[in-house]
Amino acid sequence: MTQTGDAMKVVILAGGRGLRLSDVTGETPKPMILINGIPLIQHIINHYSHYGFNDFVICTGYKSEVIEDYFLNNMPDEISIKIVNSGEYSSIADRLWSIRKEINNEPFLLSYADNLSNVNINKIINSFNKSDRILTLVAVHPYIQYGVLNLKGNNLISFKEKGIDKNSWVNGGFMVADYRIFDVINKYQSKGFGYILEYLASTSNINVYKHDGFWKSIDNNKDLVYLESLLEENDKILDEFEE
Repeated sequence: MTQTGDAMKVVILAGGRGLRLSDVTGETPKPMILINGIPLIQHIINHYSHYGFNDFVICTGYKSEVIEDYFLNNMPDEISIKIVNSGEYSSIADRLWSIRKEINNEPFLLSYADNLSNVNINKIINSFNKSDRILTLVAVHPYIQYGVLNLKGNNLISFKEKGIDKNSWVNGGFMVADYRIFDVINKYQSKGFGYILEYLASTSNINVYKHDGFWKSIDNNKDLVYLESLLEENDKILDEFEE
């Protein structure tokens, strides 16, 4: 049975360069972009901590010192954070391989550092427990930034305005992984994390937990503008987690 609460580690992937936000990330790594006055990565930590998960391993790379300095001065007593810098140009697979000894042969929570959501972490774990798969990932509906044309031949049948696409699902960046994932990483590390996910899917080792609630990926300036519009409508949206 998977551990729950603060006995289970949370691994956050926070080492990327954030090139599509280069006007901001030239000086500040993407996980440290302020959202409502709080760094993006702090919102993610608050999310996990809300459900009782307080033991974090943060995989850094690009401008790691900025993240290290922040947590040196912002470490609540109930939170444990270990930062592992695997280098600016390490891949996701490299970063995960570098922290394998921190996991103690147990399942662990895994998150990208640029996704915000209100998904119930305990429900993801319950889905993982029932599946007996190596990985459970949260599937979410993407936000479509452009209107979509529904065509029949050369005729325009209808418009689909930009917004949440309820007919599609994407990886929401919140996962639970069994320690067996390191066996797969060891074998395919050089091919990258995307290939590893494809391999796990092809061998029926990925379970999916569908989340219909709030989710937003911060990938570019349009994402920031859209999130700001959501916050104008509801400034509590980042703190209203599913029960």
